[in-house]
Order: sequence, then C-alpha cells, then structure tokens
Amino acid sequence: MAIGTDGNIGKDPNSSTSQDINSPDIDGGTIDGAAIGATTAGTLRSLLDEDAEIVTADATLTANQCSGGLISNYNQSLDCTVTVPTAFAGGNFIVALSTAVAKYYRLDPTGSEIFVWDGVAQGAGKYIGIANATVGAALQFIALQTGAAAWTWHVYTVAGPWAVEG
Repeated sequence: MAIGTDGNIGKDPNSSTSQDINSPDIDGGTIDGAAIGATTAGTLRSLLDEDAEIVTADATLTANQCSGGLISNYNQSLDCTVTVPTAFAGGNFIVALSTAVAKYYRLDPTGSEIFVWDGVAQGAGKYIGIANATVGAALQFIALQTGAAAWTWHVYTVAGPWAVEG
C-alpha cells in the first residue's frame, strides 16, 4: 500500500480508487493473532493477558504480567504471597480473585518500596492482603510517576475486604 498523490491509500501511488487517508476503513485482519473488529464492524478489540499465579505459596510477578495483565488466584489452595516488581513507566494490572479458599492472598512490594493504597501511602515493604480469598475481591494497580525516573504503585480497591499489613 502507498499514499497516492491525491491523498488516497492504494496499491498504486497514483491511484484514487482506495480509501481516503483521513478516514480509513478497518474491517478485518489480525494483530498478534487476535482478530481486529471481531464481530462488530469498526470496533478494535484487544486481549487481556490473564495469568494464574497461585501454583505455590510464593510467586513473583514479571514486568510483562504487570503490563495490562489480569492476575487470578484460580485454584488457590495454599496461603500465597505475590511479590510485585518495582513500579515502572506504563505499569498497570488488575488482581481479581476467582477462587474462594480459607487461605490468605497477599501482594507484597519489592524490598522497602511502598504502595499508595486508596490514596494513602503505606509503610515501606507493607503488603496489601485479604485474610480469606473471596470470589470477586479485586485490586487495580497503576504505576504513577513520582520523580524524574521514579514510579510508585498506586493501588485501588475494586471490591473485597482488603487490608494493609499491620
């Protein structure tokens, strides 16, 4: 494809039989294997990366999982502490519990970092957790820039009886 001399997109740079560059019509194709438009014409859809992180008592999230991921406790059977990596530009993810179990689920900052939970800065290294995993309990994590090259995780309660480490 090329942009023709008349401002239209087409195979031939001199063609005016294709789309106007100011209002292209996207009606199919894929991005990384995901269908564009799905079943609704003119709608761009994306996939949410879902990762189950409760195989063992301890897990560490990767930066990739914290870049738009959905973290689930599906099939959790043990107490679980999930370590969240250092906040970074563009970091954001959701934790949504889908298995009810009488075991705790904790999100722990790396080292002595802090979480700003529902607008209040917590103590250095203090986790946010739930005593008994409850279906539907959820948190949203968003990395906000706090310095020239520094970010902090801001955590917002979506649902559930979450608490910060005492």
